Amino acid sequence: MAGCASLQPQTPEQIVEARANQRWQYLIEGDIQKAYDMLTDSYRRVTPYERYRGRMANGGWIKAKAISVACADEVCAVRISLEAKPPLGSRYGGNINTGLDESWVLEEGQWRFKPQL
Repeated sequence: MAGCASLQPQTPEQIVEARANQRWQYLIEGDIQKAYDMLTDSYRRVTPYERYRGRMANGGWIKAKAISVACADEVCAVRISLEAKPPLGSRYGGNINTGLDESWVLEEGQWRFKPQL
């Protein structure tokens, strides 16, 4: 019976939390292509991969975690806790801890990150 719990359908919040964490893991590992593939089609139509890679490469991210997810209909608001190396090194006292908000939308059956343009 222990395996039955894994058969329960996941809520949108659970799915989006996992996808947001996975996207940040790709960015931390430098796998920009996989992170790009998680973006909405509309964003990818106006932002070529090369431009996105230029913006996102070498971000200095150390760790990131979705700390809250709230969904309504086909849109989810995600709060990310982010730790990064400062761009000018440790001269300012170590790593930077911050939070940021993300929007995720259900697009053709798949939850995708929708960056602000």
